[in-house]
Amino acid sequence: LFGNKLYVWIRLGILMKNILLFPIIFAFIFSACSDFSGNEDAVEASLKPGPVTQQQQEEEEEEEEEEESVSTRTYHHLYGVAFGNNTFVAVGAKGTVRTSSDNGSSWDNGTSGNSYYFDEVAYEDSTFIAVGQYGRIYTSSDNGTTWSRSTWNGSTAGLTGVASGNNVSIAVSSSAVIKSTDNASNWTLKNSAVEVYDMAYGHRTASGKVATCGTITHGGDHDDGTYTSVALSGGSGSGAQATVIVSGDNVTSVSITDGGTGLYQIGDVLTIDNA
Repeated sequence: LFGNKLYVWIRLGILMKNILLFPIIFAFIFSACSDFSGNEDAVEASLKPGPVTQQQQEEEEEEEEEEESVSTRTYHHLYGVAFGNNTFVAVGAKGTVRTSSDNGSSWDNGTSGNSYYFDEVAYEDSTFIAVGQYGRIYTSSDNGTTWSRSTWNGSTAGLTGVASGNNVSIAVSSSAVIKSTDNASNWTLKNSAVEVYDMAYGHRTASGKVATCGTITHGGDHDDGTYTSVALSGGSGSGAQATVIVSGDNVTSVSITDGGTGLYQIGDVLTIDNA
């Protein structure tokens, strides 16, 4: 009997405890609801962002500057650059074209419409000329902003060099020398089966005449080093000599030191004496 009474009192105590807790919990919920309904503006305001601090503003400006600098980058290699009409134009892999009109301080993207490599670029008569992979030639008359493809139906060997001067443009590859006289719009084969990788335009006075430097073919068969008074054969002139630098079985530099006694024409192919 004692045990039963104890059990009853314990159960009654738990019941009374729950009855007492209920009005306390209810009163707390009601009070919280009253406070919320009476301070809706304050709650709403607390959900809005506070004023931007000076540090946050500086961080945002730094992020914007970084994004801007990223947008002016190129992630492709650049292989050639030329200057004309107060503009630098650089070309490279995947048809990449970059232009700068403030002496290289900042650069913009041009649109070449070409997905192949550009290896070199030249400037002549308000026109930039870019040459590269698969014998492709593109020209731009708006300082490198837009480009159009020129007509060349010959070899698809990659064009690795181009130079312009005196209203004539010459482009070279590992198997051909091609020439244009209409501002690089159309091209014709000048020489074939020659191994030429680069060229430059210039002029030199010899015997009272202006000798126009032509193309110089790959030499080879020489040990690395600097060779002076190297005889150059071929072309429309005669007697030309040059200083030749060979490195890694390749001719890396050719400087004409004697223009000879005849008149060399643009497009002349001069061969380095391998003796």
